[in-house]
Amino acid sequence: TPELNLTLQYTNFSGRGMLRREDTKYRTFVAATNYVGKKYLMHAGFIYNRIEHSENGGVTDQSMIRDTTVDAREIEVYLKDAGSKMRTNTVYLDQSYRIPFDFIQNLKGRKERKAEQTRRDSIMASGDSVAIEALKAQMEAELALEAQKDDTAKVNKDITSAFIGHSSEFAVFRRSYEDKITDDFGREFYGNRFYLNPTTSHDSLRVMRLDNKVFIRLQPWKSDAVVSKLDVGVGDKLLNFYSFRPLSYLNGPQNVSQNSLYLYAGAQGQYRKYLNWDATGKYNFLGHEINDFDISANILFKLYPFRRDKNSPLALKVHFETNLKEPNYYDQHLYTNHFVWNNNFDKISTTKVEGALSIPNWKLDASFGYALLSNNIYYDNQGMARQNSTPMSVMSATLRKDFKLWKFHLDNWALLQISSNPDVMPLPLLALNLRYYLEFDVVKNAMKMQIGAHGTFTTKWNAPGYNPVLGVFHNQNEREYGNCPYIDAFVNVQWKRACIFIKYQNAGMGWPMDKRDYFSADRYIITQNGGSGVKLGIYWPFYKQPAGQAPR
Repeated sequence: TPELNLTLQYTNFSGRGMLRREDTKYRTFVAATNYVGKKYLMHAGFIYNRIEHSENGGVTDQSMIRDTTVDAREIEVYLKDAGSKMRTNTVYLDQSYRIPFDFIQNLKGRKERKAEQTRRDSIMASGDSVAIEALKAQMEAELALEAQKDDTAKVNKDITSAFIGHSSEFAVFRRSYEDKITDDFGREFYGNRFYLNPTTSHDSLRVMRLDNKVFIRLQPWKSDAVVSKLDVGVGDKLLNFYSFRPLSYLNGPQNVSQNSLYLYAGAQGQYRKYLNWDATGKYNFLGHEINDFDISANILFKLYPFRRDKNSPLALKVHFETNLKEPNYYDQHLYTNHFVWNNNFDKISTTKVEGALSIPNWKLDASFGYALLSNNIYYDNQGMARQNSTPMSVMSATLRKDFKLWKFHLDNWALLQISSNPDVMPLPLLALNLRYYLEFDVVKNAMKMQIGAHGTFTTKWNAPGYNPVLGVFHNQNEREYGNCPYIDAFVNVQWKRACIFIKYQNAGMGWPMDKRDYFSADRYIITQNGGSGVKLGIYWPFYKQPAGQAPR
C-alpha cells in the first residue's frame, strides 16, 4: 500500500575455489517492513547471515605458483581438515511519531486572515457593486475548494515539527572453527601451539548485542533549511560475550556482560543547492565504555561553473572525525586451541581528516586523507593481538581520471598511501586500477557492446596473512608480494534490459614480468594458479515497463 511495504529476500552464493579445501557457502535471508504514515513512521526487520568456509591455510610452497604452472588442486596446502562457520541473527525496530507545531502556522494564518477580513469589510462598506460581486465570487470559489480537500492529505513537512522516536537492535554473532591436524604442515602453520588438544580443535566465539535508544528530533523551520534537523537522545548498549576457559569443563562456560549508557546529539542542514552539512557526537557517560566518545562532521560545497551542463556541479567534500574507544573483549581475552592471551589494552584513539574533489563534467575525482592513530590494535607475525603504544600516522591520496577518444574509453584510478610504521600497518605504496575498452552500438538504441581489458597493480609489500581461527588478517614480514600486473579481458553487452558479459581472467599471464605473483594474501592465490579462466554471466531484471518510457 502507499503507507505499508513488505520486503522478502533470499540470497545463496557458493563456490569450490581454486585450491583444495577452499569451498564456500554464503546465505542471507531478509524480512523487513516499513510504514510511512501522516505522523507515524516505522521500519522493522529480521536479517539472517550464514557463511560456511573450508580452511586450508594457503599453499606450502610458493614456487609452485611463481615458477611453474600446475593444476591448483595438486598444490599442497597447510590444513587438510579444517573449516569455519559464521552466523548472524539481527532483529531491529526504528519508529518515530511526528508532532507538527501547527500553532506557529496558525498564528501566521490568523494575522493573514485578520488582514483579509479587514479588506473584505472595506469592500462591503464601499458600496461598489462590481467589487462586491467579485468578492462574493472569490468567497464561493474558496468554499468549493475547501470542500474538495481530502481529509487524509499528507501533513505539511515544511513547518516546525518535533519527532519522538525509539530505536532498538538485537543481534547475535557466532563463529566456530574446527580442525584435525595430524601432519607436520598443520603443526608448522600454527607454530606447534596446541593449548587444549594436540590434534583436534573446536573453538567457539559468540557476541550478543542489545542497543536501545530514545530520541527527540526537532525540525526548526523546514526540511531543507540551513538548520533542518536537531537530534538528541540517550541509549543503552548491552554486550554479552561467550568466554571459555579450561575451568569451563568443570564449572561450565561463563558469559561476560558489558553495559554502557551514552548520550548522542546531531544536527544537519543545507543552503539551497550549494551547501550541505551535518555533525554528530556521542559520549558514554556510564558503564564499561565510560568516557568513550565519537565526533564526526561533514560539509559539502557545490559550485555550478559549467554553462553547457548547468546541472553538473563541482563538489568539494570535507570529513572530520575523532574518537576514543574501549578495545574489543576478544582482543583483550581469548582462549582457543591455538591462540591464548590476556591483555590489558588502553583505549584506542583515532583522528581523521579527509577531503574529496569531484568534477563529473571532466570525469575527474581526487581525494586526500590523513589519520593519526594512537594505541591502535594489530595482529603480529604470529597472529597474536598487540597494541601499538607509539602514535602513528597514515596518509593516502587518490586520483581518478577518465578519458574518451572517439569510441575508446580510458578509465584510470590510482592510490598512493604512506604508513609511518610499516611494521604495524604495512601498505603498498602505489595501487593502480585501469580499465581500457572500446564502446560502440551494435544496434542503435537496442544493443551496446564494450570490448577491452581491466588491469590491477600494486607495488611490492608485505601482504598480510590470514588467521582461520578468528577470521582476521595478521602481519608478516617474511614474503613480499606485488609488482606484477593482473589483467582480465572482457566483452560486455547491453541488450535492452539484459546485461551479458564474458571475462577471460588473467589474460596477461604475468606480462611483462618474468615471474607470476598472483596472491590475494600471504600464501593465498587468486585465479587458476597463475593460469587463466573464463567467466560468463547474465543480468536480466524483469519488471513492468511504465507506459511512455523507453527501456534504459
